[in-house]
Amino acid sequence: MAGRKIRFFASLACLSSAIIFGFAFVVVKNSLDELPAGYMIGLRGTIATVFLGLVFIKKWKLLTKKAVFYGFLLGTSFGLGYLFQSIGLEYTSAGKSAFLTSAYIILTPVCAYFLLHRKMDLFTLLSAVLGFVGIGFISMGSESGFNLGDVLTLISSIGFAFQIVIMEKGMRETDPMLLTVLMFFFVAVVGWVSGPILHGPMKPGMINKDTVF
Repeated sequence: MAGRKIRFFASLACLSSAIIFGFAFVVVKNSLDELPAGYMIGLRGTIATVFLGLVFIKKWKLLTKKAVFYGFLLGTSFGLGYLFQSIGLEYTSAGKSAFLTSAYIILTPVCAYFLLHRKMDLFTLLSAVLGFVGIGFISMGSESGFNLGDVLTLISSIGFAFQIVIMEKGMRETDPMLLTVLMFFFVAVVGWVSGPILHGPMKPGMINKDTVF
């Protein structure tokens, strides 16, 4: 009975995260009109790191080189995925971006095969083929066709797939809460490093509370 409850709440948590993830596309699409992608990622990553770092402050005593290593892999893959996705949103619609980002569902078992040596069954392979065919029909059938934003969004899905696979392994070997804090720290690093490179120096008034929140 306890196992069923755990699976139920785990499934509910995954569903809730998917809903929040979906709403985020519209929010980010609007935010990009005022705040460049790199700086937005850096700022949000910083806020998440500080907040979660204080909430789980007792977890810092569990800090190890292995935790930092996994945090680096997770934060870098998630940060780059988020960066490519956000830049892609400047050239494509929020709905199309959400659909193309879902390619990580197809790519995750592929990444697991190469990184964890986990075999793919026939059902997984068939799902991957059908998924990519569906992506092609949706993209080519739209008014804008397959554009730069779509390419960047598909690249972002690779980062998200890599993150999911590494997270599965990392959370078995390190504390999940500490790993989450470290992940957001490196997401912030990706944002603050890419910001000046892609968008130039931060200008006064570039960031305001209405854009961030």
